[in-house]
Amino acid sequence: MRHVYTRLIIGIILLAAAVAGGGPLCIILGAMSLCSAYSLWKNGGGR
Repeated sequence: MRHVYTRLIIGIILLAAAVAGGGPLCIILGAMSLCSAYSLWKNGGGR
């Protein structure tokens, strides 16, 4: 479960940086981190 929380936090930080002016790379990386956390959570991985 630790991996899910870590990826979730990284995704939120990257999306916040994108809003503050980080550009499209931060949006892409943030979305990828959030999607990865969601898929791990749904599959029960990260235990």
